[in-house]
Amino acid sequence: MPRCFAVVLAVLFLCAHTLVHAQGVTTGSITGAVKGDVPLVGATVKAISTSTGSIYGAISKSRGQYLIRGMRPGSYSVITTYVGFEA
Repeated sequence: MPRCFAVVLAVLFLCAHTLVHAQGVTTGSITGAVKGDVPLVGATVKAISTSTGSIYGAISKSRGQYLIRGMRPGSYSVITTYVGFEA
């Protein structure tokens, strides 16, 4: 019986450690649409962290919509490029 208790205690400790570790990650996302005169399908959208320089990106979909996930909290500059368009 004491050995069974030790195994159960070890399993609970490992599960608790995993739950505590997972709570420390905070991420966000941005979404929007890229449009000229019409929605731009296939535009490249980049979000660049102003503090770390990390780059997150996406390609716009059928109605120009995009979604960038998994971003760390902070300030970003968003840059969009599309063949044939100039900023």
